[in-house]
Amino acid sequence: MITLDDDDRYRAPALDKGLDIIELLAETDDGLSQAEIAKALGRSPNEIYRMLERLVRRNYVRRTVEDRYEITLKLFEARARSTPDESPCKPGKTSPSPVRHGGRTGLSSRHS
Repeated sequence: MITLDDDDRYRAPALDKGLDIIELLAETDDGLSQAEIAKALGRSPNEIYRMLERLVRRNYVRRTVEDRYEITLKLFEARARSTPDESPCKPGKTSPSPVRHGGRTGLSSRHS
């Protein structure tokens, strides 16, 4: 019988690929080409193409006139809209409380 550890049990390769792209682009100032993204992630340009197109379509990533990709502020803006009373930008605020977020969504927090 094959047993999977927690990291493999809930794998979502497409989601991982998209998050890898977003995280990579977040670390760059001038954006990256499709080939540069593929090389940095150890994947083929064709493998990255569809994910980039979806990220652009959903406005998480933007394509520049130089045919480079850069991250947008969509995630930041979504977070800013989600809980204005708990903005991480307020002085003295370091991070949202997991207990409050758990209660609001009906999920329990294992970090409390």
